Amino acid sequence: MLPRQLQRMPVAATRLYRLCLAYYRFRQINDNLIEALIRLVDRHEKLCRPSLVEQDRAR
Repeated sequence: MLPRQLQRMPVAATRLYRLCLAYYRFRQINDNLIEALIRLVDRHEKLCRPSLVEQDRAR
Protein backbone atom coordinates (compact mmCIF):
# COMPACT_ATOMS: atom_id res chain seq x y z
CA MET A 1 0.00 0.00 0.00
CA LEU A 2 1.32 3.42 -0.88
CA PRO A 3 1.89 6.11 1.75
CA ARG A 4 -0.76 8.26 0.06
CA GLN A 5 -3.32 5.52 0.51
CA LEU A 6 -2.36 5.13 4.17
CA GLN A 7 -2.80 8.86 4.72
CA ARG A 8 -6.35 8.69 3.38
CA MET A 9 -7.31 5.83 5.71
CA PRO A 10 -8.60 6.46 9.23
CA VAL A 11 -5.86 6.42 11.88
CA ALA A 12 -7.14 3.22 13.49
CA ALA A 13 -7.19 1.39 10.15
CA THR A 14 -3.67 2.61 9.37
CA ARG A 15 -2.39 1.35 12.71
CA LEU A 16 -4.08 -2.00 12.20
CA TYR A 17 -2.60 -2.29 8.70
CA ARG A 18 0.89 -1.49 9.97
CA LEU A 19 0.52 -3.93 12.86
CA CYS A 20 -0.58 -6.70 10.50
CA LEU A 21 2.30 -5.92 8.14
CA ALA A 22 4.83 -6.01 11.00
CA TYR A 23 3.40 -9.32 12.24
CA TYR A 24 3.50 -10.81 8.72
CA ARG A 25 7.13 -9.77 8.24
CA PHE A 26 8.06 -11.07 11.68
CA ARG A 27 6.55 -14.45 10.79
CA GLN A 28 8.41 -14.54 7.48
CA ILE A 29 11.75 -13.75 9.11
CA ASN A 30 11.11 -16.21 11.94
CA ASP A 31 10.17 -18.98 9.50
CA ASN A 32 13.29 -18.35 7.43
CA LEU A 33 15.51 -18.45 10.53
CA ILE A 34 13.95 -21.72 11.70
CA GLU A 35 14.41 -23.30 8.26
CA ALA A 36 18.05 -22.18 8.18
CA LEU A 37 18.65 -23.62 11.65
CA ILE A 38 17.10 -26.94 10.63
CA ARG A 39 19.34 -27.10 7.55
CA LEU A 40 22.44 -26.30 9.62
CA VAL A 41 21.62 -28.96 12.22
CA ASP A 42 20.97 -31.53 9.47
CA ARG A 43 24.27 -30.69 7.79
CA HIS A 44 26.12 -30.88 11.10
CA GLU A 45 24.49 -34.23 11.88
CA LYS A 46 25.48 -35.64 8.48
CA LEU A 47 29.08 -34.51 8.99
CA CYS A 48 29.32 -35.96 12.51
CA ARG A 49 27.51 -39.24 11.93
CA PRO A 50 30.48 -41.15 10.36
CA SER A 51 32.82 -40.26 13.21
CA LEU A 52 30.19 -41.26 15.78
CA VAL A 53 29.80 -44.64 14.08
CA GLU A 54 33.58 -45.13 14.14
CA GLN A 55 33.75 -44.24 17.83
CA ASP A 56 30.93 -46.65 18.57
CA ARG A 57 32.73 -49.46 16.72
CA ALA A 58 35.96 -48.76 18.58
CA ARG A 59 34.29 -49.46 21.95
